[in-house]
Amino acid sequence: MTIPNKNQNGSGYKQPGEPLYTKKEAAVYLKVSQRTVDRLRSRLDLVTHKVGNQVRIPESSLLQMLGKGTMTQAERNSLIQHELYGDI
Repeated sequence: MTIPNKNQNGSGYKQPGEPLYTKKEAAVYLKVSQRTVDRLRSRLDLVTHKVGNQVRIPESSLLQMLGKGTMTQAERNSLIQHELYGDI
């Protein structure tokens, strides 16, 4: 059985041997809070896998998150406005 490479087809499957991180480890890796990791998961910006009742995050997902680039101040303010107040 071949496991697809996420980077090739965007399927969300991890590569064999790829490191998996806990939410806490992912937060340290991204230099954000664990709550931010939860938000990224809920918005589907961060691919995760359930192993039993635990969440594991492949390293490729973290690298993809870091590769998205930066946002402008206006984009940041819009995101904060949306997260705090929703669609008004």
